[in-house]
Amino acid sequence: MYQRLLSFSFLASTVLSSAFAIHIPLRRGFVSSRDDSPHKVTVTKSSTSNDLSGFVNYGDFRYIGNITIAGQSYEVILDTGSPDLWVVTDSALPGAVNTSVSVKLNYGTDAADGSSIHGDIFTAEVEFAGFTIAQQAYIDVQNSTVSDGLVAPGISGLIGLSPLTETSPVASQLKEANYNASGYNTLQNIFFNDPSIQPQFTILMSRNDGLNETSGGAFTIGDPVPELASIQDTPILPVGSDSPLIAQHWTVHMDAIIINGQWYNTSSSGAANLSAILDTGTPTALVDPRFVDIMYGANAEQIDTDYSVVDCNAQVNVSLVFGENEFPINPIDAIQPVALAKNGSLICKGAIGRLAGSFPDGSLLLGDTFLRNAYTLYNLNIGNSSQAEIGPYVQMLSTTDAEAAAQEFAQANQERLSAFAAALSENSTSSSGSDDDDDLSVAGGVSSPSASSSSSDDYSALMRNSYIIIGLMAGALFLLIVIAAMLVRRARASPQRTYRPVGAEKSDQLPLQYEGFAATYKD
Repeated sequence: MYQRLLSFSFLASTVLSSAFAIHIPLRRGFVSSRDDSPHKVTVTKSSTSNDLSGFVNYGDFRYIGNITIAGQSYEVILDTGSPDLWVVTDSALPGAVNTSVSVKLNYGTDAADGSSIHGDIFTAEVEFAGFTIAQQAYIDVQNSTVSDGLVAPGISGLIGLSPLTETSPVASQLKEANYNASGYNTLQNIFFNDPSIQPQFTILMSRNDGLNETSGGAFTIGDPVPELASIQDTPILPVGSDSPLIAQHWTVHMDAIIINGQWYNTSSSGAANLSAILDTGTPTALVDPRFVDIMYGANAEQIDTDYSVVDCNAQVNVSLVFGENEFPINPIDAIQPVALAKNGSLICKGAIGRLAGSFPDGSLLLGDTFLRNAYTLYNLNIGNSSQAEIGPYVQMLSTTDAEAAAQEFAQANQERLSAFAAALSENSTSSSGSDDDDDLSVAGGVSSPSASSSSSDDYSALMRNSYIIIGLMAGALFLLIVIAAMLVRRARASPQRTYRPVGAEKSDQLPLQYEGFAATYKD
């Protein structure tokens, strides 16, 4: 993921930051051999299933899975944009071995807006998706060293699922320190030690109403979901970039974007070179501003410059084209309710925002807004693949029927908006205890065209009104309470968990952006 790492703000439910860029000319810098490391670890199949336990969708903005390190269970973000594993702890885990090699990972576009994690590299027995790795390297991040807001409630770290570059931060620093241990990440250890396993994983992301915790969908290592095995017959999309800074990303060429029936295959400057990064840790999507203006209107009010305030009942039909195949985005994913205004009407934003900054023409960061609509296979293509000459690649299978989604949108959207407004109104009423309850009424705010189909002038007035700030803060507070409730339920259901989640005072929808690393060594 190439975005700020969980840099939570009080406008968390509505504000997302810009993403790092990608560039399509392919640069080969990936691992191609299974046995090029002198340090071996033992990997065993610990269950009959390759599925991931604890795969959870938190309110349509975080997809997490369970990992066990030194006998202790953690919930970690599944990140296709980072190479290594790290968890936040209060103290070193019993049985884990400290290498005394310290590494710092930086997230963000610059020092001003970046965040970081810092810790020693440890090795310990790790269980993940049915596999047990005897001496897996990971970064043990002490609670006191975590940048404010780095980890959301109930989430204690991150597992990197990026393409395998020659060196990850952990591997690089162990090698430079001449430490006798493998720096391979979790996927490398699994695939390098068992040639019988296809070096690939697949992710099918679920969808919920944004207010609940549900099953994340399906995550498999090796074989795809049997009912969707035809994904292996879809076009192969080679992964690569000419920039070493983004070599850890699943970057593929995109043929075109289709907005309300109109095809576009060039960027704002006319460059016919669209490229996309598939990022499981980005809750929404960030694309060329030109496309956002076409989707939601060039004159739409903006939230934090990246996102547009939109009609809550607007139906935007968007499809992306990869390998000459169309991948429709369900219109329910293209718009998000974010807050309740003082006058009772809902405030919604487009879930596809502007990719701002000094980025290559035609760059797109495609997070969960898109990935919920495609079953995706990520093949690291090491060793025994018949496609060894092309390096890592992606295959995708559309899971959205555009016609059915369009027909079902009105009812599904109405149900979602009503649930969001009712829940937020109830929370605001119970927490305020004031005489302003009537101001939070959602009557007409959801179903009435006059409330959710206001003119641009109405939106301008709304944005200028200080009540917009109140509404957004209430929305963020509400989402925090929802997440906290999810955490409490899970904690009660899983008394064996001993980790202490950090960042509990905030929540976010920010994509993760891995930037770089530095290292120090202890005597």
